[in-house]
Formats: sequence, structure tokens, C-alpha cells
Amino acid sequence: GPFNWPITSPAYFDPQRGGGGVLEDVGVHVLDLLRWWLGEPDTVAFADDALGGVAANCAIHLGFGPTEVAVRLSRDWYRPNFYRLTGERGWLHWAIHERDELELGAAGATVGAIVPEPDGDPAAGSYEAAIAAQLRAMAGAMRDDGDGGLVGAEDGLATLRLVEQCRRNHAPMTMEWL
Repeated sequence: GPFNWPITSPAYFDPQRGGGGVLEDVGVHVLDLLRWWLGEPDTVAFADDALGGVAANCAIHLGFGPTEVAVRLSRDWYRPNFYRLTGERGWLHWAIHERDELELGAAGATVGAIVPEPDGDPAAGSYEAAIAAQLRAMAGAMRDDGDGGLVGAEDGLATLRLVEQCRRNHAPMTMEWL
């Protein structure tokens, strides 16, 4: 959605100091999830509206074998903020902030919603429990005990390489209003 929170300096809007905009702000998390779900993409196309400044909008198209993924991110206007996986015989849909409910559809008709029961998984409980589990995993990774946490450094680096690949494949976004 729109960038509407207070900032302490204009660095976010300076491409030399604040990065590239919405891809680096929100897009890195979306790309991280997509890599986790689908693996490494075979094809990467990326367009944004930076025009030499910081991008407020971008479109990412990824190919994972026969699976095509379209991502649209904006800091200008509200987006519906959901994930939708569509297959030959149905679809799965959920809002990003509704981690406890999935909508299903099959053969053109909505089948219904699934609301899982908490099963001891911290992520299935409260946000506070999930955050506490992440902090414990991060502390364990810093102490180098266990498997390095819920997500290892190599996973983070692979996502950053995908962000860099988006940048290498950059094209200007089509903006009919210009």
C-alpha cells in the first residue's frame, strides 16, 4: 500500500542512500517466499517506475518450469495483498495477514474455507509466540548452536541474488499516463 509512515530522513527516497524502492522494501520478502515455495526461477522479468529515482511500483514475472508467477507491488496505491495459486482444477487463496484461513475453489465453484486448529506450532498460535520463536532461532544462529535458525544465511543470499537478477533484467514499467 501507500508509503504513509513517518520517516526521520529523506534517505529512503534517495537512490544513492536508500536503495531501489519497493522491490528492496517489500519485494525481497515476496521473492523469499516464492523461492521457499517453488525453488529457483528459470526466468525473471522485472519492470519499475523509478525513472532514475526510487521505484514506487514494480511488476515481477517469474517462471518456475511450467509455473508462471506474476507479482505487482506498489507504494503509491493499495493492492489487495493476497496470494492466489491457480491450477488446472482449482485454486487456493489467502490474504497475507490471514495466516489462519485459506479459501479453496474447484471446477469453477468455491469449495470453502479451511481454518486450521493450533497444533503446538508457534506460527499457528499468536503473533507474539511466532515472533518469540523467530528471536530464539536468531539468537541460536548467532551462537551457532543447532541448524542456524529457521532460515539459513544461504537462503537469504539466494534471495538477494534474485533481487540483483531483477535489477539486471530491468525494463521501464509501462505508464500510459506519461
